[in-house]
Amino acid sequence: MCLGLTAVGLDGDALARQAGIGATPGVGDFTTIPDETLYRLWRAAFEADPRPELPARVGMAVPFGAFGVTDYLAGTSQTLEAGLQALADRFALVSPVGRLEVSMGRVRLRHDGPSVFRFVSEPFTLGVIVGRFRPVLPAPLVEVRLAEPASGAADGFAEAFGAPTVLGAAHAEILFPTGSWTRPLGLADPSLHATLSALADYAEPQVPTGSETVLAVRHHLAEALPRATVSVPEAAAALGLSARTLQRRLAAEGTTFAVVLETVRRETADRLLGVGLSVQEVAERLGYTEPTSFTRAYRRWHGHPPSRHAPRRDRTGGAE
Repeated sequence: MCLGLTAVGLDGDALARQAGIGATPGVGDFTTIPDETLYRLWRAAFEADPRPELPARVGMAVPFGAFGVTDYLAGTSQTLEAGLQALADRFALVSPVGRLEVSMGRVRLRHDGPSVFRFVSEPFTLGVIVGRFRPVLPAPLVEVRLAEPASGAADGFAEAFGAPTVLGAAHAEILFPTGSWTRPLGLADPSLHATLSALADYAEPQVPTGSETVLAVRHHLAEALPRATVSVPEAAAALGLSARTLQRRLAAEGTTFAVVLETVRRETADRLLGVGLSVQEVAERLGYTEPTSFTRAYRRWHGHPPSRHAPRRDRTGGAE
């Protein structure tokens, strides 16, 4: 979002600092920012540019590649339909709430639970999609529909999207022109796409869609584990919550901090051992003070020591 704000002529870095993002411990490229912090960011942005359609314009201005593997998976797909489906399949990597549904000529954004941030997230997300794929369309979009905001003039949104825009619709969605679904993408590369898909499998959060707090904790733990300081108070502070609020939200999603931590450690251990890291290296990455502590945990998870997970070596000594 900050990259997009800068691209439309605002100072994204200054707005982030004003919202307190840069001062939040543990925040990095893959940390989920709480709604309260995003509110501060966009309140500052709207003070600088009060146009209601600003989130849509910012979404369209986000540079390609800013969303990492998700961008490149979509971009290296063969057709527009395949690219949109790739984006939908990996949407959890870039958004902790909601999901994309792709059907013939249509992309719909659904929110799985209440979000105080929909008035920004809906036009921003649709703006990103339009910005990524509009260059390959044979004609302008048929229509853009937004559930939020439910009032106000649609002219600014229509100008931003380059298509008639309906406000207060049942769902946020984009209707594509006839003949666009099979349009080839300029960066189509089946081999690279397959490789990226395999890499994305490691990063995909294995939690139910809509578990917003679980996803936020998982993203935080991915960066916090090597510091060996993981705890409920530390995670809560990094996410802008109180420890009690974090525990209550996790309980509402049917889990606990200990369960999420154990799951992230187990999945990360499997991934790191699979690419050839030693038991000691993995133990350090997971925040264990002693390799023996990691070995005991691994036996509890899988019933055998981590050494059995090590990749086989070829005759030259490299991992197969």
